[in-house]
Amino acid sequence: MKTWRAIVAGLAGGVLAVAIVQGAAWVSGGEGDLCGLLGAVVTGDAGNAAWIAGCAVQLAMAAAGGIAYAAIFEWVVRRAGALTGAMI
Repeated sequence: MKTWRAIVAGLAGGVLAVAIVQGAAWVSGGEGDLCGLLGAVVTGDAGNAAWIAGCAVQLAMAAAGGIAYAAIFEWVVRRAGALTGAMI
């Protein structure tokens, strides 16, 4: 498995997910800060340090998700494609 490619793809997906939620919050006029929410859960605070901690945890989970997704492709289904990815 190409671990670095899986990590980069996971990070890209994590950043995209945060951006989509931020964009949806901006359009709807609501609040949608995943990093802030996760930081508040992790640290018990809602300040800037909590946001940074939440962002770090979010990106770490995204990298781990990318590795898990790549491992499923490589070792479980042994093939790749859009349909296979959608089923996973």
